[in-house]
Amino acid sequence: MSEDLSQYQAMLEQMGVDISEDSLANIPAPIVSFAAGSFIGKWSGFMGYWFMSQEDDVLRRANGEEIPAPDLRNQWSEWFHYYYRDYDEANAAYEILVGSNDFSPDQVWVFYAPSADIIVAPDRRENFNEAFGEMIVKDVKIKRLQNGSSQYPAKNRHQYNLISLPAAVAAQADALGMENAGFDVTELMVAEADSKAEADESEGEKIFFDDETFKGLCGDIEGGYMDSILWKRRVALWKSLGEEDGKKSAMTGSKTARGKPHSLATKAPKLSLCLSIAQGRWTSPRWLELASLHDPLPGNVSSSGRRNTIPAIVRVFKNEDEARKAWAEANPEAGNEDGSADGSPPVPANWQGAPVEDWIAALAGQAGKPPMVAKEELYCEAEDVTAWREWLKNNPQ
Repeated sequence: MSEDLSQYQAMLEQMGVDISEDSLANIPAPIVSFAAGSFIGKWSGFMGYWFMSQEDDVLRRANGEEIPAPDLRNQWSEWFHYYYRDYDEANAAYEILVGSNDFSPDQVWVFYAPSADIIVAPDRRENFNEAFGEMIVKDVKIKRLQNGSSQYPAKNRHQYNLISLPAAVAAQADALGMENAGFDVTELMVAEADSKAEADESEGEKIFFDDETFKGLCGDIEGGYMDSILWKRRVALWKSLGEEDGKKSAMTGSKTARGKPHSLATKAPKLSLCLSIAQGRWTSPRWLELASLHDPLPGNVSSSGRRNTIPAIVRVFKNEDEARKAWAEANPEAGNEDGSADGSPPVPANWQGAPVEDWIAALAGQAGKPPMVAKEELYCEAEDVTAWREWLKNNPQ
């Protein structure tokens, strides 16, 4: 500290002000932006129908109104977001909470997870929870894969068909150990430039989403999509999984809403199994890496001017241990929730502060005992015993 600043500090001390670091009062920190990038965590998901309303279904139901209960409900500012698996229930709730008009609930693929189930560096946990609240909810619109026209431009066909679906199929194929062509979404993960000139000068580190860029990636919204980059990548992925027709996007045996055979049903067994990530019912949350990809449609930005994103599954993990390993590898300096950098589970609360080696040695002494029995001796939860045994099996010390 310079002599002048030292004098100022001395003057403050004389005035009764302590400015040493350990004496400073806490003030709210700015919320760190988590809009872009990807999250590894335990996600749930389903295909369903979405609408939003400023009407609170819980209050309306408390007053005696019969409103179908949503499968998922989320609040953003003064708006309530409602998600239903069943279209008839969604439509009935829509007419009550919104009213009959020219619109109806949109079909979406929705992903959701408690914030606590997302792996975050310890020093970002507080900001993360503040940014998202108790639950993270993301969805992607599902529109038909068809050509557009000047009267009806196909503005949203790309979100599911050219981005989220093929990315998830590739991730599921990898998790199953199937050979596949992969699905590259690099262009949708790089930083966005403010101008074409800035993008050109960045040597590929930034991209500018103008009409030309969008047409190259996704096709012409007033025409076709089959010459687009992302469509060709989807076709290559489908072929590697045994399907020659890139338009097929339903599992083998799929029916239409009227019970007829679906024209988009594939006959390729491998592709059908991989399509289950979207069409199958998830019976439990899954460990995934869910990326927030830039929506390349030029005008698709929020009211604040930030580009909207499209959720896409880019990795599927067999279990929690595999997910934590992947997160630790991508964040070598951060460590996991308990500060370890090797992807190991958190040390049980009663053992925190003790050397990890002591905990592992104590756990080894309970080898052969069921988790419910071992927990009594180890002063921990049975889940801790199970998690650590699984991790040590794959990471012998």
